[in-house]
Order: sequence, then structure tokens, then C-alpha cells
Amino acid sequence: MKLGGWLALARMLRANGKEVVLSTLTLIEAESELAQVGKVCANGECAVEANDMSAVHYLSKAGVPFVTGPSVNLYSGEALQVLHTMGLKRWVLPVELSFDHLKLILLRLQELGVNDLETEVFSYGYLPLACSARCFTARNEALGKDNRQSGCIKSLSGIPLATQESDRLFTLNGIQILSGSCQNILDQWQMMQACGVRAMRFAGGCLWAITSLFKASGKQREMLKRNGELFSFQTVEQVFDAQPQLRIALNHQSALEKQSVQVFPEAGQMQKALLLP
Repeated sequence: MKLGGWLALARMLRANGKEVVLSTLTLIEAESELAQVGKVCANGECAVEANDMSAVHYLSKAGVPFVTGPSVNLYSGEALQVLHTMGLKRWVLPVELSFDHLKLILLRLQELGVNDLETEVFSYGYLPLACSARCFTARNEALGKDNRQSGCIKSLSGIPLATQESDRLFTLNGIQILSGSCQNILDQWQMMQACGVRAMRFAGGCLWAITSLFKASGKQREMLKRNGELFSFQTVEQVFDAQPQLRIALNHQSALEKQSVQVFPEAGQMQKALLLP
């Protein structure tokens, strides 16, 4: 699907009360890919998440507020302050940083007087560790990268890679190397909220587990309540029956009351972030 198709999908999501953020490429290898990044940055409708500094350049030059993804190496309050002056409105904590490091960064931001910068933490899913020029899925199926036939879509949870002791080490998905295990720090939301985190990211690939959990329960299950706790899940079928368009748009994944939907035009993927009050 081309950029126009993703924008049409974004309009449908926005009509259902969702904030949509278009995400740019992480690994840029050719002028054509750089041009595509420029088109995403100049879409004029949706916010953009920059996953490398070329996108930051495009967006700051155009004076458009932007988000940075976990692949942008922002490890200090000073670095965030510089990008904040260029238009950064929300940043995603790099997945290699600890919660203690996050608290130090947020404390430093307060000392620097940066009080309106939103923080997002990767909270559920396989952790994005690295990207490669080669498509691992195509190589596994003996296909060329330009003739990969969307093989990664056939395996929504990726290709597991184990050690010699048969312990799952990594997950391969297209050009991405992901963690072998699914991170789940959803039960830490109160601690993150207390230190100033604004959003918790849900990544694709592991979300089927949440859907399966609620389908298996057969009843309405409240995880957390707004204004005291955080949000509530309804039985998945009830949510989707009430909002059929949302069911299609969110790829049959459980719906939250308040979300930011992350769209990756080049990869054909969507992620979601729960916005904390």
C-alpha cells in the first residue's frame, strides 16, 4: 500500500477518535528511500515519528512538531533539549535504557526547564534491537529482497532464532532483529506515570496474546479504571461488534479507550500507544 492508502486509513482512524502518527524508515540505503522519508514528513495531515536524523532534518526545517522513535539515540536531557528546540514534542525511550536511566533523564529535563516534552516507553512486544540491509525472511525462504513476496506477513510473530541449547534468543522479521521474548511491563504503569511517562507503546506481533486472553475469559474484564486506575478492556467481540471499521483498522487487536496509532507505511505495520492521563 502506498502513502495515499495509509493516509486514507489514517483518516478513518482519526474519525474514530485516534491520534495517528506516521513513522519513517529506520535504515535508509538509497536516494529513493530518502525521498520517501521526505514525502512522509511532508504529508500535511498526520504527525510524524522520525526514526533517523534525516527525518528530523526534514521536519525541523519545515517547522513541523515531531516524535522520535526508539532507534534515535537520545540518552541525555541535553540531547533532548536540543531536539526540543527543533520541534520535538514526544520521544520514545531507546529500549536499551533502564528505568533508572529514564528517571535521571526526566529529572535533568526538569532542571533544564523542559517541561512540555512527552515521554513514551516501549511496554509490550518484541523489542526492536537492530535493522539490516538484508531481509532475513526472504533469505530464509531463498528469495531475493526485491522479490520477497511479503513473506514476513505470513509469520505475524516472526521467525524464532534459538541458541544451541534451544533457548529462544532473537526473533527475525524482515530486516528487523527483535528480542526472543515478548517484553511486558504493563503492570508498571503506575510507576511510569508517577515519574512523568505519558504513553506506553504496544507493538505488533505479541498483541495476539492479549486478544486471546480476553476471548478466553468470555466476560468483561476490567484491567484498570480511568480516574483511579487507568483504562478498561471490554470483551473483544463487544468492542469490535460496536465498531466494525475500527476492527478492520486495528487488525483484529483489542481496542483501548484512548490510543495513539503508529503507522509504518513502508513496513505495512501498525503499533499503538496507550496515552496515560
